[in-house]
Amino acid sequence: MTPQKPLSQAVSKVKGRPWMHWVGKRGIDTIEPFPAQKVEVFSASPSVPLKEGEEKEEWSNLLFYGDNKEVMGHLLEKYRGKVDLVYIDPPFDSKADYIRKVELRGMKGTALEGEGQSTLEQVQYADMWANDEYLQFMYERLILLRELLSETGSIYLHCDWHQSHRLRCLMDEVFGGENFVNEVVWGYGAGGTAKESFSRKHDNIFVYSKSKDYHFSIEDKIFKTEYDKSTIEMHYKNIDEEGRKYRVQEKNGRQYITYADEGKTITDTWTDIGSQSATSPISKEYQSYPTQKPEALLERIIKASSNPGDLVLDIFCGSGTTPAVAQKLGRRWIASDINHGAIQTTSKRLQKIMKEQSQEKLPPTPLFEGDAEGRGSVSLSFEIHRVNPKFQFEVQQGKQ
Repeated sequence: MTPQKPLSQAVSKVKGRPWMHWVGKRGIDTIEPFPAQKVEVFSASPSVPLKEGEEKEEWSNLLFYGDNKEVMGHLLEKYRGKVDLVYIDPPFDSKADYIRKVELRGMKGTALEGEGQSTLEQVQYADMWANDEYLQFMYERLILLRELLSETGSIYLHCDWHQSHRLRCLMDEVFGGENFVNEVVWGYGAGGTAKESFSRKHDNIFVYSKSKDYHFSIEDKIFKTEYDKSTIEMHYKNIDEEGRKYRVQEKNGRQYITYADEGKTITDTWTDIGSQSATSPISKEYQSYPTQKPEALLERIIKASSNPGDLVLDIFCGSGTTPAVAQKLGRRWIASDINHGAIQTTSKRLQKIMKEQSQEKLPPTPLFEGDAEGRGSVSLSFEIHRVNPKFQFEVQQGKQ
């Protein structure tokens, strides 16, 4: 029998405000659940034989190669309303080609004839758009991400000055202005100095929730920074029996004691996370991938807006920082990218992490044995799927 074609997935209408208009604007009423072909499976878990009659269904993380709109059409059948956290670092519309330098095997230190180099410059993706095309591209994907997000979930959209003003309006339209949580400003010092303007040294990260009942926690120590010396000298003049400096404040008739060594809780301006950890060739994180983000940035986001065992989604995964950090923190993850180089980089990166976890080389954590809420152990496996192979063939043949 010929397998029955899955029914189109309905998509709920956008009801947020304000509305933006551009040439060719259209919403999404339905989307086809494009087929996915499993092409590779990796597992670092030791094989344990099951007893007779025993069935054990384990989670396997998912990495998709294909257009993320079609990937989400596929995911809606099973994961509608089940994603706890979305982080996306989409194209910025920077009007640039992003190049990855690939060292040729067996050619290290040797120049290619006529080229004077031993590396190949590989275009990872071209970030050049007409404005209407960019807005429609992002609009459709934000609508589908909203469908996948759980009622207690959050989405973090990473962008910069090129389109931040328009993307903020799109987020209001799709998720509703009442569900705006934060605009995080990530400041960094890398790069050159501008001569015709103030140097642009920050990115914007817009945080929205699906509802008012969203998860958010900043109890972890990574959400603390040290007080500067002048603040301690001015306000923390008391010293307890252990030699710790503290201050006493009174509010509504009650006294509160805070210690200087506990640090202050971070705000929505993040200047303590540099970009060099991801972009420096001597860094352990370095993947030789353009636009790579530091793991510390994703660690802060994932810890703030998800719990161990929650499902994290990144549909522009690039070098794989989101799934890499999610894996280290004991979250389940789904990631995708349309670029084959990104899939290769992410796969290699995740395999290394999982092998280390299986050999207990990483710092021990109760997540690997099952946490207090009984969510189970972290998965040491993932599957690579290709979505809509016809599209991939046409891209490779230059038909699109």
